[in-house]
Amino acid sequence: MQVHGIRDQSCTAGHNVAVPDGCPRKSTTSSAPARRRMHRSAQPARVSGDIRMLNLSDLQGIEAEGRLTVFLSQVESCSEDLEERKRILMTRVDPPLALYAQNALSVYKFRSWDTLTYWLCEELTDNNVDRVLNSISEVKYDWLEDPQDFATKLKCKYAILEAKSKYPGEVLRRDKIIKNETVERITKPQ
Repeated sequence: MQVHGIRDQSCTAGHNVAVPDGCPRKSTTSSAPARRRMHRSAQPARVSGDIRMLNLSDLQGIEAEGRLTVFLSQVESCSEDLEERKRILMTRVDPPLALYAQNALSVYKFRSWDTLTYWLCEELTDNNVDRVLNSISEVKYDWLEDPQDFATKLKCKYAILEAKSKYPGEVLRRDKIIKNETVERITKPQ
């Protein structure tokens, strides 16, 4: 039977296909697809092969810590076991980073994932607040650029600054800075 171009579920047994209301439905309480779905939920959310390789070039610039943090959280989501996470880490980085990480793992004998990730972020990324401030001040507005895109770019850079600040009062109010920067860049002729 076909309703509005969609076959009923009896024609697509074993596949996840949307069936419109009013169409006959098969019971899937004890079917193989239902058992596979139950089994899949017990597996890790991510497979190590799904993680993009982290290259040395990814650790350049003020966004490096964010890239590294995302990479490490993806590795963490693959396994609960520390040794398995270390193995995944070693296989998903380029050779120079793998050599550096291998040396660090053999010297420091990290006992927790949190300690390892903290150490990697401190050692492999630039934590200089002045460089972040300079990168914010170097943002230029192009008249062809959408003002919202420009403001978003500033917000992202400011978020990096907030993340790197060690003291809560160290950074001025974000919205005021972004507004001033946007108005100044838009009104200043190039």
